[in-house]
Amino acid sequence: MTLSMLRLPVSTAALFESGLQHGLVRDSWSVDTGYLVHALFARLFGESAPKPFDVQQDPSGIGKYLWVLAYAPQGHQSLEATAAGHQAIAWDQAASKPMPVLADGQEAAFRLRVCPVVRVGRQHPRFAPGAEVDPYVALVQRHVALAGPFADEPAERQYRQAIIAELPSREEVYREWLDARIGGAARLQAVRLASLSDARLWRKGEPGEGVAARMHGHARARRGSRSVIGRREAVFEGTLRVADRMAFAALLARGVGRHRAFGFGMLLLRSARTG
Repeated sequence: MTLSMLRLPVSTAALFESGLQHGLVRDSWSVDTGYLVHALFARLFGESAPKPFDVQQDPSGIGKYLWVLAYAPQGHQSLEATAAGHQAIAWDQAASKPMPVLADGQEAAFRLRVCPVVRVGRQHPRFAPGAEVDPYVALVQRHVALAGPFADEPAERQYRQAIIAELPSREEVYREWLDARIGGAARLQAVRLASLSDARLWRKGEPGEGVAARMHGHARARRGSRSVIGRREAVFEGTLRVADRMAFAALLARGVGRHRAFGFGMLLLRSARTG
């Protein structure tokens, strides 16, 4: 499988103008940069839109461009031809390079920005079957629901705080989640949760995931024709060892976890010796 890494400077002005024209930006609260990049790429490149991708900031600090790193089966020249000279991307500053195929047993340092979520099954006592939920929230709410019912909300809150002290930490749960998503493609070595923040993701769909979701910032709120989903954005850094080179190449091309088309899941690699 041939894979290239692209470095695309996306005009900030053109990106937000495109968002305004297509009703994706109404005010500063409603801006989801990953969603805007996804929508722009879909309009410019169609089925050839590069993904997964990772949005970087303008290294000059001026804010003229968003530098987008992405994986694609073709170089940036092919995309430029597809976009028919659209000026949203500064093609004279774009670049691409073929990705090396890592051999079985080879180590690499990595950085990965993900949105940890799981689909809960029919047996979860708090969430509807198929609901997309933070894995840590799913774990805590399962224990709380099985211990209930409680006399009142303060009693439930008190129990939840007590059980949280006994359960695996959020970082441990996220690490297990990441292990499962990497699967047999690689073995994680030293891994740390470099950052954790809240994220607002704009999506189409019906709002609402129940009381438990609202309590933990994972409900959908309706705003116009779209809904916003509260999620956690996690950045992992560490090293890995390739276990199956073909599966690992496929993982790079596919990305890790959900919401890959919106700027999550791109596994950025560098030499382990320089990491």
